[in-house]
Amino acid sequence: MKGILIMLLFSFSVAISAGSERYVVYKISGQAERYSGSEWELLERRDSVDLRDRLRISEGSCIGILDNTSGRIYYSDNSGEQSVATVISAARRRSDDITGQVNRQIRQAMTDSGTSGYSYKSLGASHRGESGYGATEAVYAAIACALEISDGIPDNAGVKLRMVPVDESSFCFSIENCTDKTLCVNVLSVSENKRPKVCFNVGYSCDEPYMLISPNSKQTVRQFVFADTSDDRTEYFLIAAEEVYDVQKLQMLLNASETSAPAGNTADKVLFAHLNK
Repeated sequence: MKGILIMLLFSFSVAISAGSERYVVYKISGQAERYSGSEWELLERRDSVDLRDRLRISEGSCIGILDNTSGRIYYSDNSGEQSVATVISAARRRSDDITGQVNRQIRQAMTDSGTSGYSYKSLGASHRGESGYGATEAVYAAIACALEISDGIPDNAGVKLRMVPVDESSFCFSIENCTDKTLCVNVLSVSENKRPKVCFNVGYSCDEPYMLISPNSKQTVRQFVFADTSDDRTEYFLIAAEEVYDVQKLQMLLNASETSAPAGNTADKVLFAHLNK
């Protein structure tokens, strides 16, 4: 837990030092202003902003801040003064809350139905304290192996990934689990000359860094919205596993290496699916 928090704080400090190019105003509905140091100035779409910038959002207005490193849009309709960092932190907490609520509903449904082979311990426990070669390392190994295959990441008929338009310039993902197992899922973003990133960065504000989907079901993940950039060469892949893996830890593994496949120990129950638009 301590290591994850240190990494998150480090990432935030890097974002601050990187300047204003990382975050831009993607959408404004109504009126939003930024304090320039002496007066309030109207914000417009495509304006660069910094995490420390003070914003003032008018009553009934909404602003969307785009993180160019992930493509995710963070929305706020909270009127009054707040920093860009506060807008992003609040949006992350909301997505964590929604994801946690869905996870709890799935666990409760499994308990009520008497599903065998699963328990709160196996589905509810965080893997942040795991030692040795655990579920998260196995998923990482499977991703690394798949990315090294010349034919590309394979598709599995058991899972499907689709893009769902939110409006004319943004989208979210829809995931379908065609198996009879509860799966732990996420979407991997793979861009040219960039290290892979997990799209559902859950576990930011709670100790539940994973997302579940029920057997034989479809789930539209509306708590994570992304910019639809037509000239972007980013590819998206669904990654699903029967064992719960830690999304925060998985991203740390992706960040800390060249994503080369570890020797031995590959996950034989990790399912992949290409994005079907």
